[in-house]
Amino acid sequence: MVTPGAAVNLEAALRAGDPLGGHLMSGHVDGIAEVLELEPDARSLRVRLRAPAKLARYLASKGSVALDGVSLTVNEVAGADFEVNLVPHTREVTTLGSLRKGQKLNLEIDQVARYVERLLGERGRGAVMSRTGPHGGPHCRPACRAHGGRHGRREPRERG
Repeated sequence: MVTPGAAVNLEAALRAGDPLGGHLMSGHVDGIAEVLELEPDARSLRVRLRAPAKLARYLASKGSVALDGVSLTVNEVAGADFEVNLVPHTREVTTLGSLRKGQKLNLEIDQVARYVERLLGERGRGAVMSRTGPHGGPHCRPACRAHGGRHGRREPRERG
């Protein structure tokens, strides 16, 4: 819970036409992550966290998450546990510089992972077609086994 006067992390929204130089985050909180361990690692701080089990499937090494609004790259994943590294600059200019074991953080998962899941889910329902039609579209993809990949193609007619 944010209290009046508490420090929060704010990042300016990407404007249309601006170069995309980071992670795609929306600011929506998907769940709560818990800090399990903090360990110095060279100049950075390695942080091990646990995500809710239902969100673990969206975590991927080299993917992204946002913790309390700070976009970070995921280093390692093991089940619902994952690690990020906080470089000195991130610790200095965000609220993540004062993390402690057991602390709960707002967690946002990678938007791309959500879209991939949705697309694969559609594919998993047997959608072989690219648009609308007998199997969901007028044109079978070449791999359509139901019609040998010929569905939607016109066979040449003999002229007579």
